[in-house]
Amino acid sequence: MSRIFWFLVVLLLFLVPLPGLTSQLNITSTLENSPQIKGSVIDALTKAPVEFAYVSLFRLNETKPIQVTATNSKGEYLFTDPGNGNYQIAVHFMGYTDFKTQPFAVKGIPTVLRQDVIRLEVESIALGAVVVRANNKSPVSQVDKKTIYADSQLSGTGGSASDLLHKIPSITQSPDGKISIHGNSNLLVFINGKPSSLKGNELLQSIPAAEVRKIELITSPSAKYDASGSGGIINLITKKSISDGINGNGMVSTDLLGGYSSDFLLNYKYRKLSFYSGIDRNKRRNEGNIDYATSYLTNLNWFSKTGLQKAERINTGFRAGFDYLPNSTDKISVSGNAGSFETCNVGDWKTMTISLGAVQSPSISNIATDTNNRDGNYGGADVSYEHKFKSPAKLFAFSALWNTVKFDDNYLNLIKDQTGVEQMKQTTLLGKENHNFQVNADYSMPAGKAGNLEFGYQLTVNNENETYDSKQSLLGNQVPNQGTQNNSFNGVIQAGYGTWQFRIGRLNFNAGLRAENLNRELQSSQNLYPLQRFDLYPTFSSSWKIDSTKQIFINYSRRTDQLRTIQLDPLPRWYDFYNVTLGNPNLQNEITDKIALDYLVNLQKLSIATELYFYNTTDKIEIIRSIYRDDIMQNRYENTGSEKTLGVEINTSWKAASWLKVNEKLDFIDSYLDIRLNQTSQKKSYSQWYSVTTADFTISPTTLLELDFSYYGPALTAQSNIDPVYLAGLSFRQTFLNNRLTFTLTGRDVLGIYRRTETISGTDFIQTLKTRNNFPIRFSLSYKFNHYKRDERRIAKSPVIE
Repeated sequence: MSRIFWFLVVLLLFLVPLPGLTSQLNITSTLENSPQIKGSVIDALTKAPVEFAYVSLFRLNETKPIQVTATNSKGEYLFTDPGNGNYQIAVHFMGYTDFKTQPFAVKGIPTVLRQDVIRLEVESIALGAVVVRANNKSPVSQVDKKTIYADSQLSGTGGSASDLLHKIPSITQSPDGKISIHGNSNLLVFINGKPSSLKGNELLQSIPAAEVRKIELITSPSAKYDASGSGGIINLITKKSISDGINGNGMVSTDLLGGYSSDFLLNYKYRKLSFYSGIDRNKRRNEGNIDYATSYLTNLNWFSKTGLQKAERINTGFRAGFDYLPNSTDKISVSGNAGSFETCNVGDWKTMTISLGAVQSPSISNIATDTNNRDGNYGGADVSYEHKFKSPAKLFAFSALWNTVKFDDNYLNLIKDQTGVEQMKQTTLLGKENHNFQVNADYSMPAGKAGNLEFGYQLTVNNENETYDSKQSLLGNQVPNQGTQNNSFNGVIQAGYGTWQFRIGRLNFNAGLRAENLNRELQSSQNLYPLQRFDLYPTFSSSWKIDSTKQIFINYSRRTDQLRTIQLDPLPRWYDFYNVTLGNPNLQNEITDKIALDYLVNLQKLSIATELYFYNTTDKIEIIRSIYRDDIMQNRYENTGSEKTLGVEINTSWKAASWLKVNEKLDFIDSYLDIRLNQTSQKKSYSQWYSVTTADFTISPTTLLELDFSYYGPALTAQSNIDPVYLAGLSFRQTFLNNRLTFTLTGRDVLGIYRRTETISGTDFIQTLKTRNNFPIRFSLSYKFNHYKRDERRIAKSPVIE
């Protein structure tokens, strides 16, 4: 019944005349014979297009605009048929200084009046005789996303892209690196709007922070984006040339745990061609003391292990690409990347097993070592083409990309007695190779004076092959093989989408519908598990500008979570002696409906951004823990039922003084679970607080100090209880040589107060995990250089008539 309903919605979307579209034919026939005013808006410093800036057209000496529009994704605006007279254009966007053009005249002849590029200046603060560009930590909010400039995230300097996310609104980054948006960790991570070879947090750990220009946070993606990633999308925009000439950046850093990072980025632009290339190599280290204990309620056993866990990741990457604009209507872009990575995780433990029911040898003490090494490589390439038609606002875009990643995992688990005699040994080998291919085609066209229609098609093909083998020996003797398997996963997603956008005065509206057909199959140990399903994903977003200081956003989206081999494979996977992981071939995709309401206030010294959100997830996927056999824990992926979450987020930025700025980020999440499993049906609830307080001190125009304090929890989930966690960080930046040379010191937990305790309970066990991480203090040095060619051509003071 619901599928029939959504088919009717699709038909209505394309067959029923839409506001602004009914007069399309009449308008199109007269556009070419009517005066038009065109122009674009960019950031004065970065030269990046300013999207969704409010542009108003006024008759000279009048205060009420006769037309109001907003810039598109290219920063362009258009006014049609204004009539004869003298006019001015005003531009407003939060975080920038308002701009008004010089007066100009429109005559009743069929002309296009091209305005000079409008360059918006970010609001600045005065320090004595020096004017410093405001370090705007608050995101630039748009109808469908938030944009955060990486340079404002001081604590991320010298680290990876993951280190830039700690203080960004809507994102929760736990001390162990797990990232979520509004409590949902099912995320997509893009680079320049496209998927990459590496996924999620692995990608964020591999990209140097120095390469990122800005971060786009899309919490309610529109229908044109992949429906995967129910939490949302983190899109990393990298640095590229914006002016003719050569520019680049070199950075080196080190930390007190022996890690290091180096990155070199070079950009070259000359007229129609721009080229970029970069190379990086980094070693990131983490370590922490762990105390782990399990009480088995059935057989009255108690097991504990205590020791030091160390992790190390080495990454070497190369990337290059170019943009070519053969004329004013076409653009060709080509890029590629390749790299290798090595990870090593080592745990040295003292273990103890106590059996309260045993008569002899009730207590056994051993020494254990866990080692995991992963060696891999990745690569990818993409090409895109854009064509702007002579008709206003018509655009066709095509892109194709290919990504691949391959790695081998080696696990070694060893237990010895107190004298050094080997008791048990387990080796596990996991090999994986993944190929991803994607094609996109997109066409957009105007719909009336202030509307736009966009249609697109996307094809995604994913092929994955995996080999797994695990062996175990007891007192030097081989025991039966724990498992050998070869898996292949093939998935094809075909998607079509349509979006409709229009503006009426201060109201901006965007609605869309995405249709996806999924056809996947998992081949596991001679068993085939196919699945074919069709889903519709509607989206809606709107913004209302109350006045120059206040704005409201409302967004709705439906998203899903595409499954992976490890979640579907039913055969047991052993990675250590005490835990086994099982997939579920009958697992269903999560479906999440989310609605969010944002209210922004931007006063002279205080800005407040609040967001109230609610999402409902059906077929919620969680790892359910239970006893496999004896003292072995089973971790199995299950559809646990539904989850409803209500949350509120508050972000404030207060300029307390010319030298002090205080930022507060506060999230509260309250969730209700309706658990429907074979062994149990119950209702549970959990909640979590999360806050980050930051104080920025401008000691001098070249010296900055940042102090921050983070608070996590307490948190409750379906099976666990997490105690509160505290962190205190410090960042210091000093610039030299006219801001070209920068020294930065950062520390996530400089006071060493981090402690984490998690208790996990089941029907027949209780687990306690205590962790104390040693966060490194990092030192970095970066140098920016540029050799721009000066453009001696004078910019005309009056409109250019085409």
